[in-house]
Amino acid sequence: EALLLSCQCLGEIGAIDPWRVAQARTSAAPIDSRQAFEPTLGPGAAAAGAEASAHSPAVYAVDLTNEQLTARIAEDFLIVALRDAAEGQVVQAAAYALGVMLRRVCGCTADTPLRYQEWYDANGRGERQGPRASSWRLLPEDDRGAFEAWGALSEGTRRAARPYLLLSAEARGSRSARAVEASPVWVGGMRYSEWLYLWTKQLMGHVSRLRDALPHGEAQGPGASKTHRKHARRAELLLACEPCLRHHPHLTLALLPYVLLLLLDSDPDPNPIGAPATPGAAPTPVDDVLREMGCVLSHASPPSVDGPCAPVHGMHGEHPLCCQALFAVLDVLHEWVEQCRSRELDSTRRRIGGFLRRLPAMKLARCALGIGAAYRALQVMERHVDSVQPPRPAHFLHPKTARRKLPAEAAALVARAYAQTEEPDGLLGLSRMRDATSIDEEMLQHEINGR
Repeated sequence: EALLLSCQCLGEIGAIDPWRVAQARTSAAPIDSRQAFEPTLGPGAAAAGAEASAHSPAVYAVDLTNEQLTARIAEDFLIVALRDAAEGQVVQAAAYALGVMLRRVCGCTADTPLRYQEWYDANGRGERQGPRASSWRLLPEDDRGAFEAWGALSEGTRRAARPYLLLSAEARGSRSARAVEASPVWVGGMRYSEWLYLWTKQLMGHVSRLRDALPHGEAQGPGASKTHRKHARRAELLLACEPCLRHHPHLTLALLPYVLLLLLDSDPDPNPIGAPATPGAAPTPVDDVLREMGCVLSHASPPSVDGPCAPVHGMHGEHPLCCQALFAVLDVLHEWVEQCRSRELDSTRRRIGGFLRRLPAMKLARCALGIGAAYRALQVMERHVDSVQPPRPAHFLHPKTARRKLPAEAAALVARAYAQTEEPDGLLGLSRMRDATSIDEEMLQHEINGR
């Protein structure tokens, strides 16, 4: 304990990175709150679950709590930044984000490490077993979030994060009314990192407005509704990471789906059927997102006056990276739809599905073909065709077989994608679904048939 106090004092006075201070101290093993407090799990489930979750593809699931998301961001991004960077804005941004998320979002204090250790030692059932479920239910509500977040961190992360529980910092202008830049922010020739940062900063402006819908302090008070408290805490978590976005593009891509989900949840008109927005209505944050995506996918730049985006001739070298970033975000949203279906989160599934249906499938497919992603174009078109003309048993082996037809424009685009993949079986199957083909497509068809 004396060694720990000495390191803490040196860290505060001499600004020594706590990650680089080697110290040996036994403490409670990391726990996964979704598993450690489940009485039906056997020995070792808590520690094994926490160890496996760090590299699982489902870490950033749609229903992660703020405490679970804080632990994952800290483990996967912030601690890495504190360890690898010597000094400067990168360390300051990571330290600020770590401290705000643990203290404001999760409710950790300077006493949380010691109190969590005492609670774990008093209620643990063994070295590789988590505390009893009954002891978790007896905890005060304020302690649950703090213990859940602190318990999900590894031992090295706890040592690095402990000094930041004593700090109190506020980002410059974080509580002042901020202007949101008009959409789109994309312009032709813009670098990928610059566009990703500016777009995310624009979305964070909407998140800040959502958090500040109630005066500071009331969002967590008894006068606020449960939904607003939920949105305010998630907004506080996302805004805490805003100083890190310029230095960590991977963190930005990991947070973008959660930013979009928060804006969709707070949209008063979620438009569940996927119809276009009402003409003359004031644009919502979701409308700004759709406009930005549309300009990037069509490689367009914002006009000098109000009006539609103007196409840009020629493709800039980093434009495919911008498109790939959008496709990565959309992949996460499609995966979340399946997660919501399996976990019976119907409201979230309808909102995400309604947003995805508002995206123009033909524009997505053309963009995928333009950047050389033929298989992605096929994926987009197959999903679009299934929504427009759902497959029926008659389209397969059936006594009354019916030929499935595609719209002419969609069929031509699918044919171009199959031609790039060089899959003759796909082209043969597609030819049976079309009534007319171009001369180039007929030549390719004859070549496949060996004529």
